[in-house]
Amino acid sequence: IGDANLSEVATFLKVGTTALVLSMIEEGWLRRELTPQRMVQALRQVSYDLTLRDPIELVDGTSMTALEMQWEYLDRGRKFAEEHGLESIGGDEVGREVLRRWEAVLTGLESDPGSVAAQVDWVAKQRLIGGYRERHDLRWDDAKLAAMDLQYHDLRPGKSLAARVGLETMVT
Repeated sequence: IGDANLSEVATFLKVGTTALVLSMIEEGWLRRELTPQRMVQALRQVSYDLTLRDPIELVDGTSMTALEMQWEYLDRGRKFAEEHGLESIGGDEVGREVLRRWEAVLTGLESDPGSVAAQVDWVAKQRLIGGYRERHDLRWDDAKLAAMDLQYHDLRPGKSLAARVGLETMVT
Protein backbone atom coordinates (compact mmCIF):
# COMPACT_ATOMS: atom_id res chain seq x y z
CA ILE A 1 0.00 0.00 0.00
CA GLY A 2 2.93 2.27 0.77
CA ASP A 3 1.21 5.04 2.69
CA ALA A 4 4.10 5.12 5.17
CA ASN A 5 6.90 5.11 2.60
CA LEU A 6 9.60 7.72 3.01
CA SER A 7 11.72 6.43 0.14
CA GLU A 8 11.39 8.67 -2.90
CA VAL A 9 12.09 5.72 -5.20
CA ALA A 10 9.38 3.61 -3.54
CA THR A 11 6.89 6.45 -3.87
CA PHE A 12 7.89 7.04 -7.51
CA LEU A 13 7.35 3.35 -8.23
CA LYS A 14 4.08 3.19 -6.31
CA VAL A 15 2.62 6.08 -8.30
CA GLY A 16 4.17 5.08 -11.65
CA THR A 17 3.25 1.41 -11.52
CA THR A 18 -0.28 2.20 -10.30
CA ALA A 19 -0.75 4.65 -13.17
CA LEU A 20 0.46 2.03 -15.64
CA VAL A 21 -1.80 -0.71 -14.25
CA LEU A 22 -4.78 1.68 -14.26
CA SER A 23 -4.03 2.52 -17.90
CA MET A 24 -3.99 -1.17 -18.74
CA ILE A 25 -7.32 -1.66 -16.94
CA GLU A 26 -8.89 1.32 -18.74
CA GLU A 27 -7.80 -0.09 -22.09
CA GLY A 28 -9.19 -3.54 -21.21
CA TRP A 29 -5.69 -4.87 -21.59
CA LEU A 30 -5.44 -7.11 -18.54
CA ARG A 31 -6.64 -10.53 -19.62
CA ARG A 32 -5.83 -12.57 -16.52
CA GLU A 33 -7.05 -11.27 -13.23
CA LEU A 34 -4.50 -11.49 -10.40
CA THR A 35 -6.99 -10.89 -7.63
CA PRO A 36 -6.33 -12.59 -4.29
CA GLN A 37 -9.09 -14.88 -3.07
CA ARG A 38 -9.03 -13.23 0.37
CA MET A 39 -7.90 -9.63 -0.06
CA VAL A 40 -7.38 -8.59 3.58
CA GLN A 41 -5.62 -11.86 4.45
CA ALA A 42 -3.37 -11.44 1.38
CA LEU A 43 -2.39 -7.90 2.47
CA ARG A 44 -1.40 -9.18 5.89
CA GLN A 45 0.39 -12.17 4.41
CA VAL A 46 2.44 -10.03 2.05
CA SER A 47 3.32 -7.51 4.76
CA TYR A 48 4.73 -10.26 6.99
CA ASP A 49 6.46 -12.29 4.26
CA LEU A 50 10.05 -11.05 4.39
CA THR A 51 11.13 -14.08 2.34
CA LEU A 52 8.88 -13.06 -0.58
CA ARG A 53 8.07 -16.75 -1.08
CA ASP A 54 4.60 -17.29 0.44
CA PRO A 55 2.05 -18.06 -2.29
CA ILE A 56 -1.20 -16.12 -2.35
CA GLU A 57 -4.35 -17.91 -3.47
CA LEU A 58 -6.05 -16.16 -6.39
CA VAL A 59 -9.73 -16.10 -7.31
CA ASP A 60 -9.02 -18.23 -10.40
CA GLY A 61 -7.82 -21.10 -8.16
CA THR A 62 -4.11 -20.65 -8.85
CA SER A 63 -1.52 -19.13 -6.56
CA MET A 64 1.45 -16.79 -6.98
CA THR A 65 3.85 -15.01 -4.69
CA ALA A 66 3.66 -11.23 -4.48
CA LEU A 67 6.98 -11.07 -6.29
CA GLU A 68 5.68 -13.28 -9.11
CA MET A 69 2.66 -11.00 -9.42
CA GLN A 70 4.93 -7.98 -9.70
CA TRP A 71 6.97 -9.66 -12.45
CA GLU A 72 3.73 -10.51 -14.26
CA TYR A 73 2.53 -6.91 -14.09
CA LEU A 74 5.94 -5.63 -15.21
CA ASP A 75 5.89 -7.95 -18.21
CA ARG A 76 2.38 -6.81 -19.12
CA GLY A 77 3.40 -3.18 -18.59
CA ARG A 78 6.27 -3.53 -21.04
CA LYS A 79 4.01 -5.07 -23.67
CA PHE A 80 1.41 -2.39 -23.07
CA ALA A 81 4.07 0.32 -23.48
CA GLU A 82 5.17 -1.17 -26.80
CA GLU A 83 1.61 -1.21 -28.09
CA HIS A 84 0.14 1.95 -26.52
CA GLY A 85 3.08 4.08 -25.47
CA LEU A 86 3.63 5.67 -22.09
CA GLU A 87 1.77 8.98 -22.39
CA SER A 88 -0.68 7.95 -19.68
CA ILE A 89 2.11 7.85 -17.08
CA GLY A 90 4.03 10.99 -17.91
CA GLY A 91 5.44 10.26 -21.34
CA ASP A 92 8.24 8.13 -22.68
CA GLU A 93 11.06 9.44 -20.47
CA VAL A 94 9.19 9.04 -17.18
CA GLY A 95 7.54 5.80 -18.26
CA ARG A 96 10.84 4.18 -19.25
CA GLU A 97 12.30 5.22 -15.89
CA VAL A 98 9.36 3.60 -14.08
CA LEU A 99 9.90 0.35 -16.02
CA ARG A 100 13.68 0.44 -15.52
CA ARG A 101 13.51 1.06 -11.78
CA TRP A 102 10.66 -1.43 -11.35
CA GLU A 103 12.75 -4.17 -12.93
CA ALA A 104 15.84 -3.20 -10.93
CA VAL A 105 13.98 -3.35 -7.61
CA LEU A 106 12.31 -6.68 -8.46
CA THR A 107 15.66 -8.13 -9.52
CA GLY A 108 17.24 -6.95 -6.27
CA LEU A 109 14.40 -8.29 -4.14
CA GLU A 110 14.62 -11.63 -5.90
CA SER A 111 18.39 -12.08 -5.69
CA ASP A 112 19.49 -10.06 -2.64
CA PRO A 113 16.88 -7.95 -0.85
CA GLY A 114 19.61 -6.05 1.02
CA SER A 115 20.80 -4.65 -2.31
CA VAL A 116 17.69 -2.44 -2.55
CA ALA A 117 17.85 -0.98 0.95
CA ALA A 118 18.44 2.49 -0.53
CA GLN A 119 15.21 2.25 -2.55
CA VAL A 120 12.78 0.15 -0.48
CA ASP A 121 11.67 1.27 2.98
CA TRP A 122 10.88 -2.12 4.46
CA VAL A 123 14.32 -3.42 3.50
CA ALA A 124 16.07 -0.34 4.92
CA LYS A 125 14.01 -0.55 8.11
CA GLN A 126 14.61 -4.28 8.49
CA ARG A 127 18.36 -3.75 8.10
CA LEU A 128 18.37 -0.90 10.64
CA ILE A 129 16.24 -2.58 13.28
CA GLY A 130 17.76 -6.03 12.74
CA GLY A 131 21.26 -4.63 13.10
CA TYR A 132 20.34 -2.80 16.32
CA ARG A 133 18.67 -5.94 17.69
CA GLU A 134 21.76 -8.05 17.03
CA ARG A 135 24.22 -5.48 18.42
CA HIS A 136 22.24 -5.20 21.66
CA ASP A 137 21.11 -8.85 21.82
CA LEU A 138 17.42 -7.94 21.95
CA ARG A 139 14.35 -10.05 21.26
CA TRP A 140 12.10 -9.01 18.37
CA ASP A 141 9.34 -8.07 20.83
CA ASP A 142 11.57 -5.59 22.72
CA ALA A 143 9.93 -2.18 23.27
CA LYS A 144 13.05 -0.40 21.95
CA LEU A 145 12.57 -2.05 18.57
CA ALA A 146 8.88 -1.10 18.50
CA ALA A 147 9.88 2.50 19.22
CA MET A 148 12.45 2.39 16.39
CA ASP A 149 9.75 1.06 14.08
CA LEU A 150 7.66 4.16 14.74
CA GLN A 151 10.61 6.57 14.79
CA TYR A 152 11.65 5.42 11.32
CA HIS A 153 8.54 7.16 9.94
CA ASP A 154 8.82 10.37 11.95
CA LEU A 155 8.64 13.21 9.41
CA ARG A 156 10.79 15.59 11.44
CA PRO A 157 14.28 15.47 9.87
CA GLY A 158 16.06 15.53 13.23
CA LYS A 159 13.96 12.67 14.61
CA SER A 160 13.40 10.42 11.60
CA LEU A 161 15.45 7.25 11.40
CA ALA A 162 14.63 7.03 7.69
CA ALA A 163 16.64 10.20 7.15
CA ARG A 164 19.70 8.36 8.49
CA VAL A 165 19.63 5.08 6.54
CA GLY A 166 20.88 6.38 3.19
CA LEU A 167 17.71 6.30 1.12
CA GLU A 168 18.26 7.34 -2.48
CA THR A 169 16.77 10.70 -3.40
CA MET A 170 15.33 11.61 -6.77
CA VAL A 171 14.59 15.30 -6.25
CA THR A 172 16.18 18.17 -4.35
